[in-house]
Amino acid sequence: MEIVFNYSMTSNATNQIESQQFLNHSHLHHHHHHQQQSQHHSPLNGFNHQQPHNTEIDCIQSLQSDGYQSDYLNELIRQKFNDATVIISVVILVLINFIVIAGNVLVILSVFTTNKLRTVTNFFIVSLAVADLLVGIAVLPYSLTIEVLDTWIFGELWCQGWLVIDVWMCTASILNLCAISVDRYLAVTQPVRYRSLMTAKRAKYIIAVVWILSFIICFPLVNYFFG
Repeated sequence: MEIVFNYSMTSNATNQIESQQFLNHSHLHHHHHHQQQSQHHSPLNGFNHQQPHNTEIDCIQSLQSDGYQSDYLNELIRQKFNDATVIISVVILVLINFIVIAGNVLVILSVFTTNKLRTVTNFFIVSLAVADLLVGIAVLPYSLTIEVLDTWIFGELWCQGWLVIDVWMCTASILNLCAISVDRYLAVTQPVRYRSLMTAKRAKYIIAVVWILSFIICFPLVNYFFG
């Protein structure tokens, strides 16, 4: 009798626990469904205003929704551009981006159009200008958009590609500066042997290594996104 009584108490306790778990699950499901309905009726659904921007995590997290409707985007732009500070920031950032592009284009054209400027050192400077030019074309405009709208609006594929290009071009710019430093070091410490040490052919090889190495450095990011 004691065994049967204990078994009956255990069975009743188990049933009570299962019933409580079912009620808790139902409550959580109802709460989650209510949150989804609230998010569905939000006037700016799909846009992230709370989290900081211009990072890899924010870029990916802002792409969780399937798409951005034009009325939401228009509403967001209208809200942002009602602030005078945002307008001033946009003007300044656009001006900086224009200077970056125009300045590097002038550097490249001046070397290619002037024979006296086609020196070994200027080969490295042109390589640096190309890297900075690509940053101004493929990176900064989209960074400006994130800075203003606090969200990514160009799709998941380009978000991943933009991050890869950003890392690649910035790394190439840093390595080109290192190559210029080595070139100038040899020119100062070995002025007599400099022309034999740093020939045009060797400079081109070094530039090729710089770009390949910068891509290898960002390759884990490429493999993460597209592998």
